[in-house]
Amino acid sequence: MSHIVKFYRKSISGRLKAFWIVIMVTAMVLTLCAVVVSPRASAVQDLQKSEQPTLQPSVKYDFSSMRAGDHDLANLGSQTNVGHARLLDEHEATASAIMQDGALAMQGNYYVKLPNGLLSNHSSVTISTVVKNDAFNASGPWTYLWSLGGTGQASKGSWAVSTHTSLYTSITSQGNGAGETFFSASRNVSMSDYQTLTATIDGTNNEVTLYIDGSVVGSSKATVNPAQFGDQTHNVIGQSRYPGVGDALFHGGIKAFAIYDRVLTPMQIAQSLQPDGVGRLLDEQLHGLTLPSSAIDDFALPATTPAAQLSWTSSDPSIITIDADRAQARVHQSSSDQQVTLTARAQPLPGMAQPSRHVTRAFQVLVPQRVGTDGLASKIADAIQVERADDVRGDFLLPARMSLPAYHVEGRISWKSSDPNLVRPQKPIAGSQTVAAIVHRPDCGTARSVVLTATVTVPQLAKPVTKQVQVSLQPLSAGADSSHVRTSSHDPSIVKANGKYYIFGSHRAWARSTDLQHWEPFTNNLSTDYERIFAPIWNSWPKQASNPDVAGNMWAPEVIWNTSMSKWCMYMSINGGGFPYQKSVMVLLTADDIEGDWTYVGPVIYSGFQASNAGKTDVLKVLGQHPDLTRYSSLEDTGLNMIDACVKYDENGDLWMSFGSWFGGIWMIKLDKTTGLRDYDTKYPTQANVSDAYYGHKLAGGYGNSGEGSALVKHGNWWYLMLSYGGLTQTGGYQMREFRSRSITGPYLDQNGNPAIYTRKLPDDKLVNRGLRIMSSVHQTGQHEVMTAQGGNALLTEADGSIFNVYHSRFVRTSGNQEEHQVRVNQMLATADGWLVSSPYEYSGKLGAVTEASSVPGEYEFVVHNPTSFYAGGTVTAAGINQTQQLVLKADGSLGGVAKGRWEIHGSNLKLHVSGSSAMSGIHGNYELAIATQVDEYNQRRIVLSGVGGDVFTNAGSDVPAASGAVAVWGSRILGDSSSTPVPCSVNDDNHGNTDGNIGSKDQSKQHASTIDNSVKEKERQNATGVNKQFDPAHALNNRKDGYITKAIALPVSRRETHNSEHRSHGLMKAVTQSQLAYTGVSLGFVIGVALVLGLLSLVCAGVFLAGLHRQ
Repeated sequence: MSHIVKFYRKSISGRLKAFWIVIMVTAMVLTLCAVVVSPRASAVQDLQKSEQPTLQPSVKYDFSSMRAGDHDLANLGSQTNVGHARLLDEHEATASAIMQDGALAMQGNYYVKLPNGLLSNHSSVTISTVVKNDAFNASGPWTYLWSLGGTGQASKGSWAVSTHTSLYTSITSQGNGAGETFFSASRNVSMSDYQTLTATIDGTNNEVTLYIDGSVVGSSKATVNPAQFGDQTHNVIGQSRYPGVGDALFHGGIKAFAIYDRVLTPMQIAQSLQPDGVGRLLDEQLHGLTLPSSAIDDFALPATTPAAQLSWTSSDPSIITIDADRAQARVHQSSSDQQVTLTARAQPLPGMAQPSRHVTRAFQVLVPQRVGTDGLASKIADAIQVERADDVRGDFLLPARMSLPAYHVEGRISWKSSDPNLVRPQKPIAGSQTVAAIVHRPDCGTARSVVLTATVTVPQLAKPVTKQVQVSLQPLSAGADSSHVRTSSHDPSIVKANGKYYIFGSHRAWARSTDLQHWEPFTNNLSTDYERIFAPIWNSWPKQASNPDVAGNMWAPEVIWNTSMSKWCMYMSINGGGFPYQKSVMVLLTADDIEGDWTYVGPVIYSGFQASNAGKTDVLKVLGQHPDLTRYSSLEDTGLNMIDACVKYDENGDLWMSFGSWFGGIWMIKLDKTTGLRDYDTKYPTQANVSDAYYGHKLAGGYGNSGEGSALVKHGNWWYLMLSYGGLTQTGGYQMREFRSRSITGPYLDQNGNPAIYTRKLPDDKLVNRGLRIMSSVHQTGQHEVMTAQGGNALLTEADGSIFNVYHSRFVRTSGNQEEHQVRVNQMLATADGWLVSSPYEYSGKLGAVTEASSVPGEYEFVVHNPTSFYAGGTVTAAGINQTQQLVLKADGSLGGVAKGRWEIHGSNLKLHVSGSSAMSGIHGNYELAIATQVDEYNQRRIVLSGVGGDVFTNAGSDVPAASGAVAVWGSRILGDSSSTPVPCSVNDDNHGNTDGNIGSKDQSKQHASTIDNSVKEKERQNATGVNKQFDPAHALNNRKDGYITKAIALPVSRRETHNSEHRSHGLMKAVTQSQLAYTGVSLGFVIGVALVLGLLSLVCAGVFLAGLHRQ
């Protein structure tokens, strides 16, 4: 029996050995096969398949081979019957070549006349030019690089390329623009390097494409191709398509010009490039590559670009190893974060020139440290940050989401407050990155602490992560917050929703804030999907050959809540431009949520129409068939640009929209509040300077005078209209002017009684006193930068009646980014005679009341907003910047400093009676000013004055009588005690009231002069239960519920911070279960059968391998 068992065991052992040999052979075979079909081998094969033979041009002129003084050049192309190229001057006489840097230098003294018929019978063709541009072509007379076909005057068709101002191409079967298709490229030819400019047209669909050094820079479909040209006798390099009309000859350099009788593929174009051009092409292709910025897992590496094979190197192979065969990066985490540089090197494909330098690009990849469960929880908690937690002086934003991209972690954050009476987190909005925290500050006493608890649940952890943040509320007596987080948004509109303020600006610049001071950008579907959303209206109206891209043409959106539709409505200008017809359209979009998504509804109103295209608009629906449209053809009559909507409800609940810019002026139509679109039932008579049947009521401007960006607000019994005069650039004199009316539809008059509507063209309306200039470029203390070109504003009215002016501003600078613009917010005040005027400093908390009579007298920095000058460049002392002047309000009621006269105060209003002043001060006459307190940009509390008056500036323009001379003025001085030391609460009342200097306070003119109403409005007592309890982080940790409490922060009462111990581990380990093989009996026949199958498989893989080697 024992020998049988022994034999059986031996048999089993032998069979197992045989089986393991088979397994080893199988592994070797499969490895061999993997090599054969590896990604790199496959990519190489694909590239080799894509290689195409380099085509020879049918026409080729090598201008680099010319010598100075030569007059002509032979054709080196395959079409041998094509003659020489000749140099001719502007009088058609033979000219002599000037050579520079191995190229034909074209300095405006000659052009190249090419033989006739070069494009005859060619519906598809490629034109290649090695060229360097010149600054001359960027301005001055028009220039052309080349033109082929006939002249523009012959009107039989031509194809031209120009580098004048921008690179563009134009093709037409006629002349003088008729039937023309043209488009601008995304960039122009270099003025410092020779580049290969390639233009192709595919006759199968007439698509025209431009390339610079092999990269596509523009493409569009034409309606004609060269085979359809009726004239082929004007083939030139450097001469105008329209000879004899005054265009200049091309300036620059030409090395080569070639024509191919077909459309070259991108690869063939790449093969035609010179070495430097190949280097630039590969640079651009490398720039288009992306790698993860951080990684914990292996990731793929690109093996090729369209024109190159790539090789990779790692700065630290112990952290990231390059697997070249599989084109992968192998990631190895360590005990600390590691930054690794991966470098790609591009090698051009066969048939391309070899660059004179290595073409590389470096990528930085962070490999984060290995962490365990506790370590990951700690990092999640660290990622939750609350800004300014130790100094809360108003509503603020809490993060609603957190992410750790390096660990592929993302989750939503929920918040709870230990005292919702003081800090109350709002409900999060779907898709929002933040949630508002509404703050009720104590009136007095010391800072009060509130604990906010954040909870995050992520799939990587079994338990939620919690973090507690202590915020410290400063009392109202401690003053306002003068810090700001800036945003850039041109032509901002402003709306409040869900406890937040939202800005919507031109070019899809959106931002939000809880306090009008700290802004953060956000995105919606218009940020990324605008091309699809606007494609129907863009293609049907504004798009023009000279303006083919909608990306830069979404201007000045206006957002309003439509109560009838229960929708947010956005009115966006889709701008096409053009001259003399400004083809633009105002469109409507709607959303259920202020943060989107937005849905396109339709057009509201058009501009730029004429008889030939009015049928594409609603003009005939409004005016009837065959209307007289001649008045719309003049930009000094009723022609305008359909931009800058402002939409408001009037006192009767009717909805109105103002619009327009410069040119024909500012107009207004009634909207259908049930649809948000035009109310077609409301009709308007056509009466010069009053109304128009299509554009409705005329509010302002006209005759080509400046003025755009209408902003409307109702206060008291007045409607106020603000416009931006001048040009929007830093030195363009942009400025806000104000008018008012008893009716939303006008007429609007300024502070001197002059109309907002012009009746003739003025030399420069921003140099006359027409409209109240509410602020200017002012050099004053308490301000970080001198602002200039303020405008594009919108006006927001709060529930308490406060009005805020939101606008963009540029700054007085002589270096750096001089066109940088940022949003600014100023609170408005109302004068006793009913004008809205601006506070001197940007908003840092609401204006306060002056409650002590003794604080009013003193020395003030006084500013006159001169309406007859503007900043045109230079430093802060330049002309057009209004400097402060010393105005003294003496305790006896008299004036000193630059002025003589007297002053008196009535409640929150102050009167100045100036009988004499220093020369050139601009101060004289009577002034009505509002008075308040304000915190400046350095957190200094000031008394501020702002108002209207005077009789100095009497020029209001030649179309009206002289103005009475009133202008806007303001002044300020630091209060004697401007500290923010908290005011202690009294024994009997720890909730003293605070008075805001809101617009709309009752006139207290019956008070005796020089007295102040000391009464203050008592605020509702706040529940302060438990507010002063000291927060104990240890107590919070000891009483936690299930979950990770990784860190408790106490700010700033105790400045303590407690960390829980972090348990380090070797990483987030994946559990891998390995099954064990068990064999209880294997037949010999089975083993032999398996071996035969594997042997056959080996032969097949070997054959594939040898075939792969042969192909390589």
